[in-house]
Amino acid sequence: MNRTKKGQRRTNQAQIYARVNKQVTNVVEAEHNRRRPPARSLFFVFVLFSKFFFFSLVLAFSLLSFVCVCVRACVRACVCVCMCGLSFPSPSFRFFFFFFFFFFFF
Repeated sequence: MNRTKKGQRRTNQAQIYARVNKQVTNVVEAEHNRRRPPARSLFFVFVLFSKFFFFSLVLAFSLLSFVCVCVRACVRACVCVCMCGLSFPSPSFRFFFFFFFFFFFF
C-alpha cells in the first residue's frame, strides 16, 4: 500500500510537472507567435515599400524635369534680354532695361 501510494504520488507529481511544463510551453509559444509578424504582413510591407519607392522615383524625375524646364526658360529669357538690351542705342537705356528686368524678375 505504501509503495502504491508512493508510486501514485510520483505519478501525480509527474503529471503536475507535465501539466506545468505544457502550460509554460504554451505561454512561451503564444508570446513568440504574438511578437513575430505573420508572413502576409511582410508581403504587405514589401508592397507598400515598392509603391513608396516607385512614387519617390516618379516624384524625383518630375522635379528634375521641372528644374530643367525652369533653367532652360531662364537661360532663354536672359539671352533674349541681353540681345534686346544690346540693341538699345544709348547706354542709359541699356542700364535701365537691365535694372528693370533683374529687379522685377529675379
